[in-house]
Amino acid sequence: MHLVGLIIIIQIINYKHRYLKTVRCNNVLIKQKFLVFERRLFRRIFGPTQKTNGEWRQRTNEELENLINHENIVRHIKSKRLSWVGHVERMPDERVVKSIYKWKPHARRPKGRPRLRWDDDVRDDLRKMGSK
Repeated sequence: MHLVGLIIIIQIINYKHRYLKTVRCNNVLIKQKFLVFERRLFRRIFGPTQKTNGEWRQRTNEELENLINHENIVRHIKSKRLSWVGHVERMPDERVVKSIYKWKPHARRPKGRPRLRWDDDVRDDLRKMGSK
């Protein structure tokens, strides 16, 4: 039952990956919402635990972390994002996906703080890993 639940969650994440690739996981609020959603699902999958006196209680966050081997949805999204960047970088330059990825617009950006792009998240992930 537990393994099936984990597989279902990974499938949902991979199915929704098209949306998740565009989400900025460096935003603390979005990270927190993903982690809360994930813990809620795991609490449903793994169910409550029974104390020695027969009372039932919810599993703690630490117990859930140990059950899933400290792997969470935010790390999964970051690893998929870096995997996709590696895939695109290895593509020949003639591929449409790579030409779109490398394309730089010639228009001016609007005033104010620059909007953060997907590429900025990738660079931030690489910097945190100690690469580049």
